[in-house]
Amino acid sequence: MKVNPWALGIIFLGAFIYFAWNNFEMPLIFGGETTEIDGKIINIKTVPGLMGQGFVQKATFIYRVGKISYIDNTTVDNRNEIQRVGNKVRLVFRKNRPKKNKVIGFYANKSFYIYEKEKGGKNRFYSKKESGYYQVDLINGLSIYTEYGYNGKIIQKIYGDLYKRNDTLIFKNFIIDTLASIDIEMKFLESKDSTYNKTLTNLKTGIILK
Repeated sequence: MKVNPWALGIIFLGAFIYFAWNNFEMPLIFGGETTEIDGKIINIKTVPGLMGQGFVQKATFIYRVGKISYIDNTTVDNRNEIQRVGNKVRLVFRKNRPKKNKVIGFYANKSFYIYEKEKGGKNRFYSKKESGYYQVDLINGLSIYTEYGYNGKIIQKIYGDLYKRNDTLIFKNFIIDTLASIDIEMKFLESKDSTYNKTLTNLKTGIILK
């Protein structure tokens, strides 16, 4: 049986275009039942586009299924608006293999915006400890609590949703970058020191971050 090389070429070209359009990801339909969930963008990098054409964003996002967390990344191409850390992603994942996912949409975080650098606000706070320090970043409804040890080694990094109630900031729905999850809240009193610089005081430990 003779095979038409033109037909084969058209098939391969069509397959290439399909996978390129889907960022070279296999469809999830070949893996069992799926469901949808929201994740949150925790880091963004600008990288060269397909075949070196222009630039696109590479977004790292984190999501939680039950008590297990997952970290993955996706390409934000020209079909989507420019994204920012703290924005949410809508994704579909396999129930039997939650780490297998596909991003199907992005949307801006609808919570309040505080401590944005571009608005002149302070969004990073520190507190020294023995052989290291604590750091808190507040970005677009996202809280990042990092504990550093000797020589700047990261001991623990925790991502959470950020809420505000009067002069108290509340971190909750925690996801740890070691891919574990914890169901607690951290509360920080927002105030100013003697030089009128903004500070955060951990209401449980009394640690003050400046």
